[in-house]
Amino acid sequence: MYDNERSRNELEMRVSASEERLRLAEAASGIATFELNFEAGVWDWSPQATVLFGRNPLPEEDLSTTWEQVVFVDDVPKIHAAVHAARQTGSFYVEFRVRHPDGGLHWIAGKGQVSAGPSSHAHSLRGAVYDITDRKALEARLLALNETLEARVAEVREEARILEVVNQTGVAVAGAFFYNPSRDEKPTRFTRCLACPASPSPSSPCHATPPSSNRRFAGKVRFAPTTF
Repeated sequence: MYDNERSRNELEMRVSASEERLRLAEAASGIATFELNFEAGVWDWSPQATVLFGRNPLPEEDLSTTWEQVVFVDDVPKIHAAVHAARQTGSFYVEFRVRHPDGGLHWIAGKGQVSAGPSSHAHSLRGAVYDITDRKALEARLLALNETLEARVAEVREEARILEVVNQTGVAVAGAFFYNPSRDEKPTRFTRCLACPASPSPSSPCHATPPSSNRRFAGKVRFAPTTF
């Protein structure tokens, strides 16, 4: 009788010590554990869960029936959907938001596995919940940075397109300014004789050129430069 009672006391002390070590480990890591009994529909949370949910960590604070009150209304259906999916797949994962009494917004992630009962049917869901607020804040900053970079790239592309249009317009205007059809009809510069009925070509002699045998016209023919 005495030995049995001593063994029972030792076992209780070991269990109590294990629970204390688990509590300290949860507090140090910020991770809490949970268990959901599918048949009873009751959640069993470890003490650290009250801290994650922003509730009073005293023993009288029971999250088994009040946890939905601290979760964002829009996220409660996500948790129920994740539980339903876990019963089919065996794996549980969900991310949801909670509001602490000081008004701070915290992101919580839950991850677990389904345990089968004696009949090989899903009996309970065991897992852990932990804070992912810092990770969510980093994701939000990276998303904002990516959107800013995409907007800047779009601006640079638009600027390049505008510069290309301006460049093409400038080339067209410059070509129209320097191109003169009336001028290009006479590309070769030579002196037009005022005595000729028409402008001579470079291959034909000027009609006003005095022959060597007739010197009386020399010096009496006027020439005018062709204008462009």
